Amino acid sequence: MLRLTNFPQPLNYTEASLRSALVRKCRLAPDQLVSFSLVRRSVDARDKSDVHFVLSVDLEVRNEAAVLKRCRFLTPAPVQESVSLPPSRFQRRPLVVGAGP
Repeated sequence: MLRLTNFPQPLNYTEASLRSALVRKCRLAPDQLVSFSLVRRSVDARDKSDVHFVLSVDLEVRNEAAVLKRCRFLTPAPVQESVSLPPSRFQRRPLVVGAGP
């Protein structure tokens, strides 16, 4: 899994247009891009005449090592570890009184 960060897209982008933009940006064959998932989407409105989204996308591609070597702007996606919470040690549910200052 590879991650592409700071990828600008127009406000009216679609999944199909995003897929074709990813293929163009990474210089991939259309069948080489197996899947992609949106990790982060933010709005860049610093220039009022050019408001757009800035995306971070995880890509699953065929022949990942060759693509990573060719495209220096891609990075390996960090592995998400699951978090397990310890069981509650309270006999009864805690009661919170007050709302603060």
